[in-house]
Amino acid sequence: MKLSGAALLKRFSKAKNARSNWEDLWQDIYDFVLPAREGFYQSVPGEERSEEIFDETALVSLADFVSRIKQGIVPSHSLWWLFEPGKEIGKSAIRKLQAELTEVTAFVWDAIGNSNFDNEAQELITDLGIGWSTMIIECGIDGKLLNFKTVPQSHTFWDTGPFKMVDGVFRIREGVRIADIQTIWPDATISDALKAKLNGNSEAETNLIEASYRDWDDLNTQRYIYQVVASEDKSLVLDSEESGLGARPYVTPRWSVAAGEVYGRGPLIAALPAIRTTNLVTEMILENSQMAISGLWQIDDDGDINV
Repeated sequence: MKLSGAALLKRFSKAKNARSNWEDLWQDIYDFVLPAREGFYQSVPGEERSEEIFDETALVSLADFVSRIKQGIVPSHSLWWLFEPGKEIGKSAIRKLQAELTEVTAFVWDAIGNSNFDNEAQELITDLGIGWSTMIIECGIDGKLLNFKTVPQSHTFWDTGPFKMVDGVFRIREGVRIADIQTIWPDATISDALKAKLNGNSEAETNLIEASYRDWDDLNTQRYIYQVVASEDKSLVLDSEESGLGARPYVTPRWSVAAGEVYGRGPLIAALPAIRTTNLVTEMILENSQMAISGLWQIDDDGDINV
């Protein structure tokens, strides 16, 4: 069943509150291992965030983890998947069908190879080190058939459906220019309130919530609703749906999922105590070295020194 703009924001609010329980843990990992990324709390683009890191072991290990996983699953220059006839196909038709599927495989492989998949897969696996990641697959631009986008974890919220699987995916899009909405989504509808805000101000912005969730009215048909709602007036900017295998625009891999949880737990969560300890020990070694160099006679001058 499709949701209204108000109902969609209500479901998003529920998913946002559920995710808040995880944010302190994830932010600790960002602070120690991914300082350059936008975190889950207020930050300024370009600010220095690595001043508390004294040991680079975790950063180097994560890069090695990403490289090994990527090379093992989605290598850049090797065909890592094939279209083949299923077992239900008769033997007489397999040879002809296989030849056709070989052509389809080459076509799709060229589409993926000409897209930005390689770079975005790197980002997806990096997020998977924490335990979960989100990628959206869209129609390409500039003559390309496909476009992939790994959505930052800080912008993504998951929700479960009746079977406790990742059913709803919500993405915050802040500061979107109203004039760009119909460029991003040609079928978008702009409400009167947004038009009034845009009138005379081409740089007017709004905050949007992008959502994808499954309609469970028919258990045997995959039917996904894709909607975009404006936060300020709860109007639906986009309201569409797709049915059938592959109708879901989002890919949501998880590393390891504990019973009853939505988000995965990756190797960085398991390694976080050791990362903290290693960082602290290295910090103490550096402080001890500084003491050995400067000696006990160097003190901070607060304006009143009593020798």
